[in-house]
Amino acid sequence: VGTVDVKGTLVNRAGQTQACVELTSYESIKQQFTAQINEGVKTIVMQVDSHGGEAYRMGGTVNAIRKLASENDVKIIAYIDGTSASAGFGLASIADEIIANPQARVGSVGVVVQLYNDSKYLEKIGVERSFVYAGKKKILLLICKNLLIRHINNSQT
Repeated sequence: VGTVDVKGTLVNRAGQTQACVELTSYESIKQQFTAQINEGVKTIVMQVDSHGGEAYRMGGTVNAIRKLASENDVKIIAYIDGTSASAGFGLASIADEIIANPQARVGSVGVVVQLYNDSKYLEKIGVERSFVYAGKKKILLLICKNLLIRHINNSQT
């Protein structure tokens, strides 16, 4: 049985640093899986405690790991001890079996978008906003006042 740690904030590349924060790169996760499968391991336990992180390359990572495991008849077990959310849950979800500590927090794959409406401030200081664009879905705000209700509704589905 092999183990792969999925801990802290998830990032695309190894070598990215952030003070006082544990980082795990998708590169290192793939490398650990590959090395253990090459050694003949038939079960790999992902030890997950991650709130998620960078979305870029998470999808490619899970596809590559799942393909590698399937081609080599390797069972993946995700053990969640702490948190498995967002990209952390995305990784755990490819497991053949998920086991969670009863006190673990699990789930919540999604994106948080913070929108603010500065139109009143801009109007107060005499700034008029203009956009030059092509395509229907390029602008999230109406030119002056309100958020596009359609965009908000689509984002929340």
